[in-house]
Formats: sequence, C-alpha cells, structure tokens
Amino acid sequence: MKRILAKAFALLALLLLADLGVGALCRYLETHPKGGYTAEFNYIADQMDEPVVIFGSSKASHHYDPAILADSLGLGVYNAGRDGNGIIFAYGQYQLIRRRHPRVIIYDLIADFDIEQGDNTRYLNWLRRFHQRPGIDSIILSVDPTERWKMLSSMRQYNKQFIQIVYDYLRPQPVPAQGYRPLEGTASSPAPDPSGPWQTDTLKLRYMRRLIADCRADGVRLIFVVSPHYWPLDRRRFAPVEHMAATNDIPFLWHADRFLTDTTLFVDAAHLNARGAAAFTRLLVPALRPHLP
Repeated sequence: MKRILAKAFALLALLLLADLGVGALCRYLETHPKGGYTAEFNYIADQMDEPVVIFGSSKASHHYDPAILADSLGLGVYNAGRDGNGIIFAYGQYQLIRRRHPRVIIYDLIADFDIEQGDNTRYLNWLRRFHQRPGIDSIILSVDPTERWKMLSSMRQYNKQFIQIVYDYLRPQPVPAQGYRPLEGTASSPAPDPSGPWQTDTLKLRYMRRLIADCRADGVRLIFVVSPHYWPLDRRRFAPVEHMAATNDIPFLWHADRFLTDTTLFVDAAHLNARGAAAFTRLLVPALRPHLP
C-alpha cells in the first residue's frame, strides 16, 4: 500500500510540475509574441488608444475599413473585431480597454453570437489569460462556474489558444494595420441561411445591457450596426437589441440589405470582400456622422 501511495504522489508531483512548466512556457510565449493574433490581442488589451473602436465578430473584422473611417471622420479608428466571438467576449474586451477612455464603440451585431442561444464557453478562450484583470473573472464564472476550479491549473487559461500562441511566436504573421483583415474573392452561389426558430440567450442579453450601461457611465457613444448580408436577414432576430437601443437613445443602423445578392461584393453569404467592405464603409460614414460626439 505504501508503495502504491508513493507512486501516486510521485505521479501527482510530476503532473503538477508539468502543469507549472507548460503554464510558465505559455506565459512567456503570450507575453513575447512576434506577431499574429496573440500580438494583436495584447495590443488591444494593453496599448490601443484610438478614440473610435469597432467591436463584433467576423463581420466587424472584415466589413469596416479603419483607414476610410479615419480619413472621413478625422478620428483614429481601430478594428477590434474578432472572428467567431460575440457580446460575452466583447464585454470582456471593453473591460480591458475602458481605462483608456475610447469615445465611440461601433458594434456590429450578429444574432447568432450576440442574441441567440449557443455554446457560450467558446467566448472565453481569449479571456481566460486575463482572468486576474478587473471585471474578467466574473464574466468567466457567469458562463461556467466550474472554471473557478479549472483555472487552478496553470495550463487551463491557455488550453484553447496553445497552438495559436506557439504559432505566433515561431511563425508570426504581420499584425494587420489598425486591425482590419480584408477578404479576397467573390461568392459563387452562397447557401441560404438556416431558418428558425431562434431562441434568445438571457446571458448574452444581460451582457448587452451591461455594455450599454458601462458605455453610458463612461461617456462612450455606442452605435449598433447590422452590416450587409448576401441574403435578406429577418430583422425580428435583432428585436431584443433594437428595443434596447430605442429605450436607451442608442443609434441602431440597419444596413443588412445594402448589397443583396451582389456576388461581386461578397466572399460568402455573411462576409463582404475587400471591395464590398470599402463600399460599405463609405456608405456608413454619413450615417455615423450625426451620432458622433
């Protein structure tokens, strides 16, 4: 029995050392990135100070050209959109940048990620390593209370981003200018969007309300935008946020049907190509101007 216990303790000690060692390696790599998504997100979290910031998912990162906006509005603009993320991630992102006092948040809405039910744990991947920053830990625990115990592992905060962090150190890609990632190509025959029914997500809507409240408290002008889609979108899917916008004096700019079925401006049903993004950004400028502080 003593021999079995000794082996068990030895194995436990090895696992603990491995956890500490891999965690320390990840901490070094994520604080010394040479490019890519890791360097970009570190910049957003710790340095970005442009007065106008784009929030949202892939439509945000691919549909808004900061150079066109900055030239037209006379204000610095950074595109902080992150593919595959929504309001839960965006609220955490706002907690990271709010001490640098942005003036305007342009939030590109996607119903799947901002309003409707889905796997909310996916939005924690880039937030876990900032869990000790103000406001981040509570977001993580609201999505998954068991993270309180999982985060005792040094590796846990990096487990979904380990490959990306290593890649950004060993084979770094240039960080795109002002965060903008244009897409190339044209759509052939995009598949229609799936039909409903859709169920709203109470946690996502809670964080949408919190973002609205925090922006108001900080004197930040929040502007909601629904950017172009290849197929017509059902506006009813956005009703919960449109109602919040109406009751809080927040602009809600509907541009989903700007370029319907124009294959020359899309790469797929949801995303504009670089030409489409430039056209949309120019069209958006006059709609934004009346709402800027």
